[in-house]
Amino acid sequence: MRGSDQPQTAKFIYRSIEDRIPEDHPSRAIQPLPTPILAELSPRFQAMYSRGGRPSIPPERLLRAMLPPTVFTKNRDRLIAGTIADAVLQAILKAADARGLLSHARGGHSL
Repeated sequence: MRGSDQPQTAKFIYRSIEDRIPEDHPSRAIQPLPTPILAELSPRFQAMYSRGGRPSIPPERLLRAMLPPTVFTKNRDRLIAGTIADAVLQAILKAADARGLLSHARGGHSL
């Protein structure tokens, strides 16, 4: 089930995130650009999710999170470029396979 794309304006913060970003910061010019594009793609996102079950993180939120270069993305890229991300994912696959959680009929993964 696809989660709702409601912006989280504050979490353990008593000031809006918008109040903390300088008016001349480049992200302010970029921030509104994806909104109409993601809204146009909404039917495609909806088709990717079931109607029932637990709501997911909205794909719009995940895609927006990938847009600004931040410390998070730099650290993520550093982990992906190295061998640690591959080692973690292989270990997860191995653990899932040991518990019978993988479908071997479709293939596509290696252990």
